[in-house]
Amino acid sequence: MDKQSLFNNLQQQGLFWSYAADASLQDVGEQALIETCFRYADWPELLLMFELFPRQQLFAIWQEQIKPDLRFKKQNLLIARVLFGLDVEADYFEGVSYARDKKLRLLAG
Repeated sequence: MDKQSLFNNLQQQGLFWSYAADASLQDVGEQALIETCFRYADWPELLLMFELFPRQQLFAIWQEQIKPDLRFKKQNLLIARVLFGLDVEADYFEGVSYARDKKLRLLAG
């Protein structure tokens, strides 16, 4: 399976709901594909993603975009431990700056 097949599979599951129904991988971009996979994909797709993309690229996107999203704390703990081999506990995510939370607090204030 290749990147296009991974994209097609996730698109068929409706995971790119914010894009046009006929959006292509080129329209969405690899970073959005990786972020969507980290957030919503099933285990087989996550494992496939690690075969298709360089580990350093995946780790950088996870660190910058996914790890700070506390809505996915349990999933991030699994990703950190199993896929990246980090020896971490749940409190690893406690001090992480969460951009979405900051935006919501600014809007509420």
